[in-house]
Amino acid sequence: MGLRNGSLVCDNCRKTLFEFSNFQQALKVLDLDGSDLSRGYTYNTPTWKEIDDGENAGCNWCDFLWGDILEYRKSRLDKHLRTEDTPPEDETWKITVRFRRRKESPHNMTLHTYIGDDFFPNGYAVHTNHGMWTHWSFSRCADE
Repeated sequence: MGLRNGSLVCDNCRKTLFEFSNFQQALKVLDLDGSDLSRGYTYNTPTWKEIDDGENAGCNWCDFLWGDILEYRKSRLDKHLRTEDTPPEDETWKITVRFRRRKESPHNMTLHTYIGDDFFPNGYAVHTNHGMWTHWSFSRCADE
C-alpha cells in the first residue's frame, strides 16, 4: 500500500478521520468542557496489519496509531490485559479523536486520542506556522 501523490495519510485514514465531516467532529469540541470523553470523532481502526502496512508506507496517522496502540496494550487499566506482545493482524480498536484548547491559552491547541473503552489518553501539542491553521505539526505532550 503506497501513498497517493505526496499524501501524508493512507486511503484508510483519509476515508475515516481525515474525511472532512469526520475531522470537523473532532474539531467541534475545541472549547467544550473536557470532562465528557465521549465527544469528538469515534471510529474503529483498520486491522493491525493495515495500520502496520500504512505506517511502513509512510502514513503519518498510522504512525501515531502504531505507537499509541502499542503503549495502550502495555498500560491497560486492567492489569490482566496488559501485554507487550505484537497485536494479532486482525485486531482493531475504537479510537476517539478530539482537539482541545484551554481557556487560559486559546492559541494553544492539543490533539487527544483515546483508545478503547478505558479511554487510554494520548496528547499531542499542535504547532502551526505563524498562527495559521494551514500548516500543522504535532509533538507528544509531556504531561499526557
